[in-house]
Order: sequence, then structure tokens, then C-alpha cells
Amino acid sequence: MNSRNARWLVVIAIILAFDLWVNWPGMSMISVGSLQRDTHLRQGLDLQGGIHLEYKADVSQHTAWVHQMFHTGQMSQMQK
Repeated sequence: MNSRNARWLVVIAIILAFDLWVNWPGMSMISVGSLQRDTHLRQGLDLQGGIHLEYKADVSQHTAWVHQMFHTGQMSQMQK
């Protein structure tokens, strides 16, 4: 194995080790020196079922405009 591949393997191993350390079951707090961070998994509102958002478009003005263009013959001129 050449040295370039060996360096990438070391980098990947370090990232994997850090990921396992952070995501290990039962670990809910990371502390490095004076830095402490809670890593407890929290569900967002979409997973909790706490929000429902629905968009509806008002196309009444646009359909009237298209009908007017179609009936006056301007629509066929626009397609050319």
C-alpha cells in the first residue's frame, strides 16, 4: 500500500473512531476539556406529529386570464 492510501486510511479510521465515540449507545454527553455537549437525540416536530402545514394556491385570477387569451385568439399567437 502506498503512503497516499495509508494516509487516507488513517483519516477515515480517525473519523470512524470519532463517530463511534459520539454515537455509542448510552453516551448522552460529550466532554472534551471544558467543552460539554449533550448529544441526546431529539425528534423534530415533523417526527413528533406536532405540525401540519398545507399550501393552497389561488389560481382563480390566472385561469380567467388564460380563458380570456384563448377566447380572443391571442393564445394561438403566443404559441408561434
